[in-house]
Amino acid sequence: MVKNSIMPRLISAAKLATTAVGDAPSPTYFWNNVLNYGKTWATTPVSNSNYNFAFTFKEAQDGSVITPNSATTLNGFDLVITGPVKLGVTTGNSNKGWSVGSGNDATSAYSYMDIGVGNGNPICAMDITGGFRRGLLSYTYTKIDGVVQTGTSMPSTANGITIPLTNCGKIITLDSTGGVIKLNLPTPAKGLAFTFVLIADAANAITITSTTDGTVANATDISLGKLVNDTTITHVTAAALKDVLTFVATSAVKGDKAECFCDGTNWFFNAISSAGGGITLA
Repeated sequence: MVKNSIMPRLISAAKLATTAVGDAPSPTYFWNNVLNYGKTWATTPVSNSNYNFAFTFKEAQDGSVITPNSATTLNGFDLVITGPVKLGVTTGNSNKGWSVGSGNDATSAYSYMDIGVGNGNPICAMDITGGFRRGLLSYTYTKIDGVVQTGTSMPSTANGITIPLTNCGKIITLDSTGGVIKLNLPTPAKGLAFTFVLIADAANAITITSTTDGTVANATDISLGKLVNDTTITHVTAAALKDVLTFVATSAVKGDKAECFCDGTNWFFNAISSAGGGITLA
């Protein structure tokens, strides 16, 4: 969305204290053809009917139009345009602006424009120069990111806990030294992805269950992929889908990992263990 600010300039400081007609210029403006002008300028030149924006100045007391010149109180104006508007044909100067909104959720923001981070000319939705750091989420037998869990949210309960959607894309570290860890993948949705990494040898089992709705009561066989255990490679295909990936107790070791992503229907795993039988999908 383009926004503007027009500030009239008076001919002299003395006019700030006068109250005569013409001494209080007020900007008024009109938006025209905002959506189509950029598409038609090549075939339809700028004219009285084909333009984006028009403005004038009126006297606040009687509404009469004021034309800027050396004989009137109005001796010029400052115009500031903010938004996705390209300025300057040959100079390359621009004020690209942002189109940001949050819908009904005040905790989120989005842009209809391509975003460049460290890059003034993005070529895709998010174009980052210099790389980015992925977030971490830590699970142990009793804690999530160092916070002790109690009751039904405790990872070691019979039902386990569902990984929040807000952690999509994160690296999830796992340490089962104090007891088993049971995690449930959330309701399948296109683009969801997680990376699980052991930061300690698996003293106890760690399970990651695929579900239809994020609850272990609705565990379902929708997982497939490739498992590498030492030198043994196992392929779980779409013809024999499974539901539980397990870092096996006393077999899986520090550094073992499993990456997964969802296409909206199935979870695809790529899991690697440096030990024989360290990871299963069954």
